[in-house]
Amino acid sequence: MNLISQEHQLVNNKLVFKMPQNNIFHLPHNGKPMKDEMVVRVLLGYPEPSDKLSREDKIKKHVEQNNSFVDKMKSQFNNLLFTDISKISNEVWLGFPTESMEIINELTTIDDVAVVYVYNIPSDHPLFVNFSVDNAIEQFKNKTEIKSTNIKAISPQKIDKLTVKTHKYDEFSKTLTLDLGFFSTEHEVEQLFAYMYHKGTNWEKLLEKLALIIFQVINVNYEHKPIARVNFDINSETRNENSPNRSIQVTPRPLADLKSKSEQERYLHSSFIFAKGNTLNQIKTSIQYALKFHEHLLKAILRNVDVLNEIKDIPPSSVNVEDMKKVTGDVNKLVVKLSVFDTQDRVNLLFSYLAQEPNNKELWLGHLQNIILDSLKTRQLGEISNYNLISFDWEHPDKNDVYQASIGGLANLYQNFELENRHSVVQQPFPDFTISFDEDHDISTGILINLDANADTYLNYNTKSEILFEYPKNLEKRSLKKLDEETEKALKHYEGILSSLSISYSSFNSKTNRLDMTIKGLEDKDSLIKLFALINLDLHKNGSKWIEKLSDAIKQGISKAGQNVHNIRYINLLKDNNEVSLTLPSIGGYSQKAPVFGSQKPEEIVTELKTLTNNDSISKGLYYYIESNSSSLLEVALANGFVGADLTRKPFARQFLAVNLNGYFNKFNNDQIEFAYKDVPMGILEAQNGLIDYHNKDVYQSNKVIVNTGSGEIENHADLVGRIACSTLEGVDSTSTIISSGFYSSNDKDDHWNAHNALDWIVAQGAKIINCSWGVPKDHPTDPDFMTYTDLAYKMDYIVRKYGIVIVKAAGNSHRDFKPFFRAANLSLNIIVVGSTNKTGNRLSIFSDYEKYSRYNLTNDAPKPLLVAPGEAYFYKGKFVMGTSFATPLVSGTISILMKEFDKLDENPVGIMTVLAASSDDKFQGKRNTNGLKVETGAGLLDYKMARIATTNLITKEIKNSLQYQEIVFENREFTLEKNQEVSISVSSLFNGGYVNLIEGPDLYPVEGGITTVPLIGNLYLLFAYTANMMAQNHFESIFDKYREKLNLHKSINPDDLDNYLSPPILTVILEEKDDISGRWSEVNMPLRTTSNYSNINKFVYKNTGLTRRYRYTVKIANQARHLPNDYTHNKVATTYVIRNKPF
Repeated sequence: MNLISQEHQLVNNKLVFKMPQNNIFHLPHNGKPMKDEMVVRVLLGYPEPSDKLSREDKIKKHVEQNNSFVDKMKSQFNNLLFTDISKISNEVWLGFPTESMEIINELTTIDDVAVVYVYNIPSDHPLFVNFSVDNAIEQFKNKTEIKSTNIKAISPQKIDKLTVKTHKYDEFSKTLTLDLGFFSTEHEVEQLFAYMYHKGTNWEKLLEKLALIIFQVINVNYEHKPIARVNFDINSETRNENSPNRSIQVTPRPLADLKSKSEQERYLHSSFIFAKGNTLNQIKTSIQYALKFHEHLLKAILRNVDVLNEIKDIPPSSVNVEDMKKVTGDVNKLVVKLSVFDTQDRVNLLFSYLAQEPNNKELWLGHLQNIILDSLKTRQLGEISNYNLISFDWEHPDKNDVYQASIGGLANLYQNFELENRHSVVQQPFPDFTISFDEDHDISTGILINLDANADTYLNYNTKSEILFEYPKNLEKRSLKKLDEETEKALKHYEGILSSLSISYSSFNSKTNRLDMTIKGLEDKDSLIKLFALINLDLHKNGSKWIEKLSDAIKQGISKAGQNVHNIRYINLLKDNNEVSLTLPSIGGYSQKAPVFGSQKPEEIVTELKTLTNNDSISKGLYYYIESNSSSLLEVALANGFVGADLTRKPFARQFLAVNLNGYFNKFNNDQIEFAYKDVPMGILEAQNGLIDYHNKDVYQSNKVIVNTGSGEIENHADLVGRIACSTLEGVDSTSTIISSGFYSSNDKDDHWNAHNALDWIVAQGAKIINCSWGVPKDHPTDPDFMTYTDLAYKMDYIVRKYGIVIVKAAGNSHRDFKPFFRAANLSLNIIVVGSTNKTGNRLSIFSDYEKYSRYNLTNDAPKPLLVAPGEAYFYKGKFVMGTSFATPLVSGTISILMKEFDKLDENPVGIMTVLAASSDDKFQGKRNTNGLKVETGAGLLDYKMARIATTNLITKEIKNSLQYQEIVFENREFTLEKNQEVSISVSSLFNGGYVNLIEGPDLYPVEGGITTVPLIGNLYLLFAYTANMMAQNHFESIFDKYREKLNLHKSINPDDLDNYLSPPILTVILEEKDDISGRWSEVNMPLRTTSNYSNINKFVYKNTGLTRRYRYTVKIANQARHLPNDYTHNKVATTYVIRNKPF
């Protein structure tokens, strides 16, 4: 069922919604119902009060701001009937005698106004038209027919003032970067080149002037320096300031002529340089090379057409393949003509839309892939593997252009600046038509690579270019419709249904005690599950009201079937569902001992006979269905663009929602979390000497900030990492202390902090978590694929074991280009390595590293990545950025709020690793490693809610390092599995590494068994034993530190033979099920049993496909710990489990 679209329009680029008159019960100035009056509800764009304020102070702030706005309105409008304000949000009400579009126009020009809701505008008013897909397509096509725009002239006087304000030369890449004064930003320079490309008034004079100033800078300042390229915008906000990568490159040779790989390599190595003593004409020619090479980017600027919101309303399903043909030659090409987007220009606009990271991006990727593959098969044009390129340029089928919307044909010898900071790495995508499509999914991957490579071009379709064009005075930055619009439309739709619920069908089966019913308006599966997905987003607030309405309707259905609640075992809300399924909307169908997923306990919903207990079982059963299927309901929400109201304040709401954080923020924003302000100090350790923006008091307003100012400078990569992990306005953890230090990774920079002393400093400041969004990338084919375990990996292992600090590290971003193995510091056994997914968490990022080096068992079996999290589409300073660097702080922040809530996780890294291994959502396809984790995605997608359950079930202990093979570590952990429920059990151990104790513990008197059981004498003995043991233990602890020793790296682990190391104990799990009749336990054969003897983290998965059964598991030693003689250091180990509902 399609959701009904709420009528709306953009007025002065502000959203104006039409609301029904019956939403206003009476007017406050006269107490009468509405007639001809117009009531306007205005949402104001003021910043939210600080979360640190008390509730009273927040209300006071809102009242002050809202009253101030109302005072302005009273002076601006002399016909106001009444005004009213909200005390809890930025919202005011204004009443006018009659409807007036002039008033709406005037309101939407006010800067403080964000959104306007208008009550009682007639439905046939020209402001509003009935929306349909056909209208959206027609609007899109009409808008894209615009081919000419008035471009402002650049005067000769302004051209004469063009000068180089500052300049910088990079020795490594031989790049000269210029700051052109009043054309100082990257986009302003792009507009300058677009003006010359368009041949605007005085363009030749501009070309001459630009060539002259470049010529002068080179010859006056860098006459003896080799220069391979000239670019602009020294102080780029979104890139490393030392990076030579800018969108406009002026080069001595035309980049379009670099056809061979050897020539492309030479450019990337800065081998082509401007000739010494170059002439003014040579510089002028090089600028013209740039104009030609960057023509698609410049055309995007010149189009100046905002079509994003029109495309948003076009569903992917409305687009098909109209025609398709095969073109052979030097390039085997498939040329595709789409409906709606039936020209190359329109497909460029579609890719521009996708580059803006819309909510339905994944739907578009999947749909385009499917229709191309289906059409290829229908037209019998062969396999996709026969082609090197997919083009949409139907009018020019012989043209092979990868710098506009196309699929395939791009070389891998480039890195996107959005991923991570690189020092002096030249990046440039080049055509490569030697690579064929290997698999079907290469189509969607190819689209992503094209979006990545041509990001500057696509984003310029939606960027204001004020040097070239005039814009309305109050026009805001072009953007997609607001985050929660889809949610508002859905809420409106379901509110209409829930306002008058009735039962359309009800039937009881007395043999199975099953009641089947359907609710009017919610008969189909899709519509009903969307409703529960919305309730799940707001379960602790407005969702509860909807639960009560559904409960009342279900009780009517019970009465309609002539039944009593005590007779019912299972209520099914879908007519065509013939099974007892816990994953579909239903109540009951489980036992009293079924798992607890939240606040609802099965024993309070059903009796021992599995019948419903009482009428309260209806609402409790609905809550239980939602709590037990929270992750799958979140997937539905994300697929439909829904987001909870409490996350709309967070700029990274989609990423947070994907990992099940909505419930946390729902409670946090309603002051329902007692531990919210507990401090878990978070360290942000950054390469490239990066520091968070500690001057930004708004972002970090509730955080104590500690900065190692001598270790670096404020840098964007570090700041975004800090914002995601731990910041008041944007972070997962809004209140903890944030500790920032940078370091430089090159050994030739002795004047900078290195990773070792930076780590020491952060530990000394009291950090409990250290986020490391950096690594050793492979940037070039000649870089090694593998680097062995390093002294930094060793130090991380030592710090984690000794201090109980959690270290979370990025997996790396080289997989798309080079597929390197996990290496260097990422081989540390005790750290948590994080891979990246798209923003909704349902696809592994194409750049995320996961390859394991097979030469050693230790590296081949490594639990890396341990898990994945959204690392794409983080909007920061005007750009979408991506990388495992940004997935990592999402995990760090989530660990932090878990540590706030659960004391058992404090200084317990082995416990946290175990929790993440068991609780992450193993939703991805792929091969399992010997440790039970997926090779590509580890344990799966981070899941905060399931991590809370795993923490509740967590047991951590220290064991002697002398335990032998098959000795028991944990035993008889019991639980119940209903039909089609799956248990995930994880076991972990910490690597002691260099942390050893070379003195045996004290001999203690036994305090169990033997003489202790003898009456009277046993009691006297126990008194003596406890006293003697306490004295021996105190004496031992007094000398303990003298015998602690930190081993050197080579004594702890041999970097030249990684299977020769002081290994922790490797644990295995024995799962048993109980026979209900005999009461006997028997071992279960687990198809997904792990076989690794080297991975310190192992995951075991078992699905019950039969009836309700009782299970238990025991943890044993699979491989004994290896340690030095006379080393009695205990091993820290942990286990936990979670249970999930799984479909048939």
